[in-house]
This record gives sequence, structure tokens and C-alpha cells, in this order.
Amino acid sequence: MRRTWALAGLVVALALGVSGCVAIPTSGPVTQVSVSPNPTADDPIDINPLPPAAGAAPSAILEGFMAAESSSSATRFDIARLYLTADAASTWDPNQGAQIYQSTGHPPITTVETATVQAPLIGKLDAAGHFTSVYQAGFSHDFGMVQVKGEWRISNPGPGILLPEYLYDRYYVAVPVYFLSMDGSRVVPELIHLNQVDATPTGMIQALLRGPSSWLSSAVQTVIPAETKLSAPSVTVDDDGVAQVSLTEQIDGLNDQQRLQLAAQVLWSLSDFAAIWGVHITDKGAPFVIPGQDADGVVSRASVASYLPADPGSRSVFAVADGALGQLNETTGSVTAVSGPLGKPDGAAQLGAIAVSADQSVLAAVDPDGAQLTVGSLTQPPAVPHGLQGTGFVRPQVDTAHNVWDFSRGATAPVLTRCDAAVCVQVSVASLAGWTVTAFRISPDHTKIAVIASDGAASQFGLLRLRVSDQVVADGWVPLLVTSTRGALDDYRDVVWASDTQLLVLAESSSDGYASAYLMDADGSQVESYGPSSDVDAIGLTAVPLNNSGPVVMLLTGSGRIDRFDDPTRWTQLSADKVTAVAYAG
Repeated sequence: MRRTWALAGLVVALALGVSGCVAIPTSGPVTQVSVSPNPTADDPIDINPLPPAAGAAPSAILEGFMAAESSSSATRFDIARLYLTADAASTWDPNQGAQIYQSTGHPPITTVETATVQAPLIGKLDAAGHFTSVYQAGFSHDFGMVQVKGEWRISNPGPGILLPEYLYDRYYVAVPVYFLSMDGSRVVPELIHLNQVDATPTGMIQALLRGPSSWLSSAVQTVIPAETKLSAPSVTVDDDGVAQVSLTEQIDGLNDQQRLQLAAQVLWSLSDFAAIWGVHITDKGAPFVIPGQDADGVVSRASVASYLPADPGSRSVFAVADGALGQLNETTGSVTAVSGPLGKPDGAAQLGAIAVSADQSVLAAVDPDGAQLTVGSLTQPPAVPHGLQGTGFVRPQVDTAHNVWDFSRGATAPVLTRCDAAVCVQVSVASLAGWTVTAFRISPDHTKIAVIASDGAASQFGLLRLRVSDQVVADGWVPLLVTSTRGALDDYRDVVWASDTQLLVLAESSSDGYASAYLMDADGSQVESYGPSSDVDAIGLTAVPLNNSGPVVMLLTGSGRIDRFDDPTRWTQLSADKVTAVAYAG
């Protein structure tokens, strides 16, 4: 995930890989710049972008403009406008958003009079920094080079910012801002993508005050009243690690519970800054009382720990091996049968896929034909309280409240099932009409469903929005068109949540013929290959969603072997048993 601070300013010196290489200036003044205050250990080095050189060719003008507009310098847009015609400089709005194109293998096409980018478009940022994955192979933009008083200038910079992928990777960070679940019990993250110079405590609180995206807004709430602004120029952080946040008078009317929820939203939205442990919120500088604050009016992270966005799962691993349900010993690799009928040879023969609650009290199972979903006790035959008949049931999921979820085929669209202790509710997912769900996982915050679906010829991967109140609603299907360094991902096989903001998918890329695990941001932006780097016939994943400590993942192969992820270059073989299903509890 793009949350580490890069050596951003060095990119200006290296200029744009869009043209292969660019000369590093060896003359000119040395300018001292200040690093924006940011309580992290890895502040970016910032080098001011350079204005256009006299007599520069169109290729150099384009390189200088793109280096300036994307750099992590407070003056980046002022310098970038120097590369534009007067009319273009007056109308260009760099805050309109960004388009990201695949720069590798697609340098700009320049002549002595023109400069054009022709490359696949792979992502877009809106004005608030929300990322949308796209793939537009035929994207083209002509920068409209014209001469002004004998110097080449750009007349058509385009809407917002046009970013080569590698500059986007180097200059931008994906950071979460946090809203609230509809019942107000937990915080819910949404990623925004900011230039490093803007990814400060001030930038994060400003993003929080703007509210959620239109896509997520119907699944979350915020207690921050509309029109609330910062009443001070910035969020400051004192030497003790307390963020000072002064908001406008709209917060006056919040009750005690809402005030604590406001503090939770603020503190979690500042959680990427490790030095910040508490927040002091004021009302235009005046005291603003929040339950749980200390004598100095500071609310600590510990005070809002109950709003944790992801409940820690269990490290216990269950597997179906040799016809019996058992627990995997990660040290020995053996599977020890559970007590009861399911732990006996052939006792679990009816289990084609399994899910176990974090406290190991509930077992959900699908038969090998996907024709029945059953829910019951882990140590008793899974015959009660629910036994649903259907077609195409996939691996189920048990959430933290012991509700069991699954997808099956419907007459025209996939059917989502939710079973609580008393009843099962089934709803048709109209936005996936014509597709069959082959794998899914509900996010730790219970507002999103990561889905793999197939139409029989191809698979697609994306997100559904989830809302549960008087009824269950799953809608807002958004396909994620994911591109990795190994090519576009396709032939999706499985998906799990690695944290509250990251996913692991098992898929093939366009450059190889075997499935690997890919760790990605939940919006499909930053993608990293986690292997295996060879064909092991990977068919399934299971994971414990954790925050800030790396993924805990196991992989199931077609031969019945379980491999554990240790690092991006190593998967350790754990089980030599003939395993047909595996699942972490929770």
C-alpha cells in the first residue's frame, strides 16, 4: 500500500521516465526549501521544480511541465503554469483531479513542434482524491504545442493532472480517512490519494471534513455536521504527540456520544502518523468537552479503541483432510481431527467449503456440489439450525456477530444469503445480473463485499456496497480493472481481506499462465505480487485481516497442500495431508 514517504523531490532531478532519461541540471542557483511539518520518520526530500529553460524543445517543455505539476513542492502548480500559454495558465485547474497512464513502454511522442501521450489509461482520481480503476487502451492527449515569443509552450494541458504511472507511484500516497458504520459502532475507512505535500495532518482532517465519496455515502455516516471547517489555518502537533484540531461552531450541538464518535473519526484519520497518540479538539479555540478526555482536554487512541475498524481474527486454522475436519498445527504441519462426528474419517465428506467463527462456536459448510448451505455447531453434525438448498453455493463466511453469509445462483442474478440465529434472508443482487459469484469476502467493517464473478467465459473482480438495517441491500457494483507490473490481472480465483483497507486476490496476469496472490489497496490502485512465483496450481486463499502488521495468509493448492505466506519471496509448505478445504477461524 502506498503509505510510505518516497524521496519525492529526487524525481524532479531524475525528471520523467516518460522519455527514457533526462539531463540533470549542472548549473543554476541552489534553493533552500523547507519540508512541510509532518510527524513521520520518513519525510520526503523536496526539490523545487525548475521553470522552462530558454530555447527548450517541445519534449523538454513537456517533461518540465509534468515534473512540476506532480512534484511534492508547495510551488508546483505555479511553476507548472510557466510552461503554459497565458490562456491555458489562466484556465487550467490542477485540483480537478488526475488521470494516470501506463508510462512503461509508452514514452511521449514528440517532434520538433508537437508532444503527445498515447498510452493505456489505468486510473483516475477525482477532485477529492478517490481512485477509480480503468483501462482505456486507446487513450491519447495532444498538448497543443505553440510558440509564444519564440518559446514553445503548452496550450492544452488537459483537465486536472496527467500523471505517468511511475510518478504517481512515487509522489502520491494512499491514506485512509474514517467515517462511521450506520449503527455508529465502528469506524469505516475510505482511501484517498494525495500528493505527499498534502498528506499532512491538516490535509487528512480537511479530507475527513469533505465527507465520504458518493459511492460509500449510503453505507456510512459521519457525525461531523455539514459545513464544518477548520477554524485554524492548520492542524498542529505538539512535542508530546497531541494533534490540535480547532473546528468551527457547527460542532456545538453534538451530544456526548457524537462527540466521542467525532474524536474517533479524527484520531483514526490521523492513525498513519505514528507520533500522534491523542487529539485536543476545540470549538473555534474554545473548550470542547468530550467524554473520556483527560484534564488537558486530550482524547487518546485508547479512549476510542472500541471503534476499531477491524476485529482481530483468530490464528486457528481449520482444514478438511482425509475426510475429517481438524485443526492445522503450523509447527508440525499435521491436521488434528476435532472431536465429534465431523472429526471422524468420512465424517466431513459432505464439506466442500467451510467457515468457522472467531470463537470457534459456529461452523458454516457447503457440500462439494454447492447444493446446500448448512450452519451449526463445530463439534456437532452441521444439521441445525439452517439447511438451505440451492445451486452454486460458494465458500461461506461467518461474521463477528455469528451471522453466516453466502452467495448462490439465482434465476437471473446471484442471490446473497444472510443467516442469523433465527432465520435466513435471501436477496437478489441485480447489479450482477447474468453473472455467477465464484468467491466473495465481506470487509471487516461490514460495508463492502469483494466479489469474483464469472459469466462462463471470463471472470471479473470488484466491490459491492453492503447495507444491513431492516433489510439486506447489496448494490453499487464497481468492477476493479487491476493492472500489476506483470500485466493486467484476469482469471480471478479467490479473494480475502488482508486488512481494513487491503485485499489479497488470487489471479493470473496477462504475462503468465499460473495464479499468484496479489496484495492491493481496496480501490485496486496499488498492486504488489506476493507469489508464489511458479505454478503450484493455487486454488484458494484464507487470511486473518490485521491492521499495520502485514497479512497472515495461507494458500491451498489443487494437490491438497497448504502453503503459508512468510514474505513476498517465500511460501512455506505446511501440510502434506490431502486437504480439500482450509479456513482461518473468524
